[in-house]
Amino acid sequence: RRKALQRAGHNVHLITGSDPKANLDPTIHLISGMDLKSPGTRKLRSMLFDSSSTPADIAEYNFKTQTEIFFDQLGETFTQEDFDLIFVHNMFSLGYNLPASIALLAVLDRIKKPVVAVNHDFHWDRPAFSNPQYEFVLNHLNSLPPKRPYMSHLVINSQAQMDLEVRTG
Repeated sequence: RRKALQRAGHNVHLITGSDPKANLDPTIHLISGMDLKSPGTRKLRSMLFDSSSTPADIAEYNFKTQTEIFFDQLGETFTQEDFDLIFVHNMFSLGYNLPASIALLAVLDRIKKPVVAVNHDFHWDRPAFSNPQYEFVLNHLNSLPPKRPYMSHLVINSQAQMDLEVRTG
């Protein structure tokens, strides 16, 4: 998508958790904690969705702390760049990095720029996200994908489109 948009004359930036070209390309904005493979992200995801002995208040504190960090980093990037249109790829459909998803949504709610959310799969179709360990996690999952006036959703097939309509109205 990036190359196609660039060929059409658009200035395209990426915000990602990992990209080997990030240090060489000023249009790639690296937010390392967003990397799905980072130890911190894996540990938090495991605590939220796998069998956990972490008390709920500690888990929620860790979740909120990480969400605030992402909110600050994403907010800074969006303020510096003043994007016209934002494509969000699978951030609102799966729970791989739920704090990053919630932080991104909060930033988007603040700036209210047009958003196209591309959704390949949904958390309700994935066994890995079917057993959240805490009620606050279930509440966040149930708020995704978000329904906002500034946001459109694209899905990969008609079944996903029907599922999204049933879930979000």
